[in-house]
Amino acid sequence: MWAAQFYKFKEPRTFVTSGGLGAMGFGLPASIGAQVGRPDKRVVNVAGDGSLRMNIHALETAAFYNIPVIIVLLNNQSLGMVRQWQHLFNEKRYSQTDLNPHLNFAKIATDFGVEGIRVTTKEDFEKAFRKGYGEKRPFMIECIIDCGRYYCIKKKGFMPFLFISKAG
Repeated sequence: MWAAQFYKFKEPRTFVTSGGLGAMGFGLPASIGAQVGRPDKRVVNVAGDGSLRMNIHALETAAFYNIPVIIVLLNNQSLGMVRQWQHLFNEKRYSQTDLNPHLNFAKIATDFGVEGIRVTTKEDFEKAFRKGYGEKRPFMIECIIDCGRYYCIKKKGFMPFLFISKAG
């Protein structure tokens, strides 16, 4: 959802998404498949830590087959969009959305055989991204962000992944 809203794509057919239909965990395996399908391009997976937890074992696949996908992990120690819905529509009644804040995904990635760097500033991110882009192997940048500061849904009542169509 973040990439869809904020990244300006320059070419058609360069954005792969589940369509926002609640397929948490879609990003990493889909990015591996996209990278295999387009070895002439660099594929970047932008995902939250909740999403990565769903298919973290796919890091091993990327490492084993040396698939040079870049993973930009937005780690807010929560199931971000679910938590945001609870904040906006359920009067801040949070349920099962706060995750273990002690996990270091950059270290976990390294254990799977994927180089991982943890960053906390924009400058560090830019440096890490340049490094990852220059690598010919999988690479993770774990970005530590504030749990309640950044929201994917821009305003109350806006539902980015609900589409209404007439059956025809």
